[in-house]
Amino acid sequence: MALQHDSGGFPGLVIANRYKLNHLFAQTFQTEVWEASDLNLGREVTLKLIHNGDIPIGAGRLNTTGVLKIFDITNHQGSAVVVSEKIQSQSLEQLIQNKEHLSPLEVQTILIAVAKIIEKTHLQGVPHLSLTPSNVLISNDGEIYLTDFRGQLEKKGPFDPEEDLKSLRSLLAELLKLCPRLSVPDDLWRLANNQSFYSPKSVLEFRIILEKELVPTKKKQRHLPIVFCLFFVGIVFLSTWIFVGGF
Repeated sequence: MALQHDSGGFPGLVIANRYKLNHLFAQTFQTEVWEASDLNLGREVTLKLIHNGDIPIGAGRLNTTGVLKIFDITNHQGSAVVVSEKIQSQSLEQLIQNKEHLSPLEVQTILIAVAKIIEKTHLQGVPHLSLTPSNVLISNDGEIYLTDFRGQLEKKGPFDPEEDLKSLRSLLAELLKLCPRLSVPDDLWRLANNQSFYSPKSVLEFRIILEKELVPTKKKQRHLPIVFCLFFVGIVFLSTWIFVGGF
């Protein structure tokens, strides 16, 4: 479902006789994201005004840890309104825009958490279909949340998980740009490349590669300088012993 409308909100506006807009904290040509107050229940919420584009209501069918809960779906002057829970967080998009520095291990940890959530939603028959940096949130206590699930709005029956898998690999590529180049194992670069032959066939396989293969590889690389130093010391010691013994 898509809407075409350009009526915007403003601080103090009350939508559906219930939701008071407080602060606009994100905006695109198609949407506005507001911090708002639910006047009926006395709680803070996130309210998205959608003027143009698909309405992300897939999460309404989910009860999964890590998926931002949808509380209400309504409309305002022709624009769709999606009300969801509010958490203190930053998005991966903000992290990328601020050019935060990450280690490969931190990138792996984030992507493993995202993949676990996607696995659970796929088991419930709901793909994301819009897995972008702006829709991945890191809460202040370090937990990962996903928002804006498109879901299977027009289709019935089994869905193809390939789009979410490609999006996971694209997210990996974006986050690896925040890592020092020489710190990233080659396997991570290959996994991030959607054109690579090194290609997982499912979200589960993508996660297993991150968990079982790449983390140990990184740890082994970390110990290589120590092994080299010990080998070098051994050679020096042996050479000294032979030299002294020769006299």
